[in-house]
Amino acid sequence: KIITNQIKTMRFFGSHLFFLTLWIIEVSLKEEKAEKEPHFIVDLPPYTEPSNHLTSSTDSTPTRKPMIDASTPTNVTVIKGKTAILACVVRNLGTASVSWLRLRDISLMALNEITNTKDKRIQAIHIPKSDRWALRIQETKLSDDGIYECQVTTPKPTIKLINLRVLDPETKILGPVEVFLNKGSTLNLTCTIKQGPKKQPFILWSHNSKMLKYLSPEDGVLNVDKNGVITTQIIVEETDVQHSGEYRCEPGAAPAYHVNVHVLSGKLPAAMQKAGAQIKLDFYLTVFMVILNTFRFLQGRLYHK
Repeated sequence: KIITNQIKTMRFFGSHLFFLTLWIIEVSLKEEKAEKEPHFIVDLPPYTEPSNHLTSSTDSTPTRKPMIDASTPTNVTVIKGKTAILACVVRNLGTASVSWLRLRDISLMALNEITNTKDKRIQAIHIPKSDRWALRIQETKLSDDGIYECQVTTPKPTIKLINLRVLDPETKILGPVEVFLNKGSTLNLTCTIKQGPKKQPFILWSHNSKMLKYLSPEDGVLNVDKNGVITTQIIVEETDVQHSGEYRCEPGAAPAYHVNVHVLSGKLPAAMQKAGAQIKLDFYLTVFMVILNTFRFLQGRLYHK
């Protein structure tokens, strides 16, 4: 009986040892086969390439590169104090980045949606899932004038230069700011616009907030001299008391300027007739005469001594 049990035990372990040996041989063959097969390492690129420009290679299907669209404006003009928007249209960005640089001092202003400047006026803006990236500069200063660079940071960077012009135009209605007229006189106001865009979107004349004249480039009536000074004029004949009030010259791309007109029904007092420029002239003449008489007095005293 003891011998029978030993034989059964040997058969049990023998069968399991046989199957274990077969499994070890199978695993060894698989490993040997795997070592003979080539290994491929997938190296992910730093950005995905999707654009209208296709590239191809013998190992991959055609892909698209990031590109800055030709519709990106290269010149931006803004009036001092207004907001400037520098836009950059980037197609097929993928995982590449968009950066803004100011070339004057080679300053990195922004990277993607992160603003990299302590100047609170400047901010990087982007509408999610859109191809439009922008640098917004609020309350522009003359020092903001210059060239800015939109750059797509791929292995071979793609750039677009944008020239920002900050203008400081001056609008003025010639003559005094307080105009006095006799009833029935002719009112002639001339407005000049200097150091601004040569083409104003419009020029609006108004009287007490009511529009008198609207001029646009299409009208072809804007007078521009060789220095780029724009001149426009308004004439009111046979003035009456109702023509009194504020007259405003308001260009589309320059500050507005206004004067106050007073139409009197009676004869102007002598002081009013000398208003504005005439008063200034009388003042300068008075000062000149005082200085001249003082000089003569001192000269006479020195002569008698």
